[in-house]
Amino acid sequence: AENLKKELLISEFYGISGSLKPKYLGNYFERGVSAFYKIHHLEKGQKELIAGPCMYFTDKYLKYVNYAEFNGYSADTYKAEIEKSNGLKVGLGHTFAYQVQRVNFKTCLYKYYNYGLGDYDFYSFFSEKWSFIRKIKSVTHVFIQYCIEYPLISIKQNLWQYIPFFWMIALVRYYGWISRIISNRPIKDLS
Repeated sequence: AENLKKELLISEFYGISGSLKPKYLGNYFERGVSAFYKIHHLEKGQKELIAGPCMYFTDKYLKYVNYAEFNGYSADTYKAEIEKSNGLKVGLGHTFAYQVQRVNFKTCLYKYYNYGLGDYDFYSFFSEKWSFIRKIKSVTHVFIQYCIEYPLISIKQNLWQYIPFFWMIALVRYYGWISRIISNRPIKDLS
């Protein structure tokens, strides 16, 4: 926390996130999550969205960020929209934080399925205000990131064996998206 605070104070950001390293690497899924963070947190600096262990300047956070109207698995994405609309910059720091969580096939499915639900909720909440191009970006970002970008980076980083893990994440997130459409569950019912 002290290292992250030092980074925040010398940065141009109003909020900063630590870079995550999983503690457990006992199976393919735990190592897949580790590979994800190695790639996802490869480049430090300004980001559109931060999540995980974050630190903010409290006065600005309390003034601008309001979760009362939106929650669930896309709350971080919604927060990022608020931050962008108010000109608040966020970034990823060099300070490492350890994720202490056991992961297996079942927990992976659960986590990324719920992210898929959140992807659709975020889309349905904002899409009426978006241009056609912005809608396409929202629908395709999971495919582009997990089926193209991260596999290519994983080859460069000698993490090619986790390409199937990234593809699985994409499939499960889109399954969550489709499940939300089929269930037609309104956003206000989310907990």
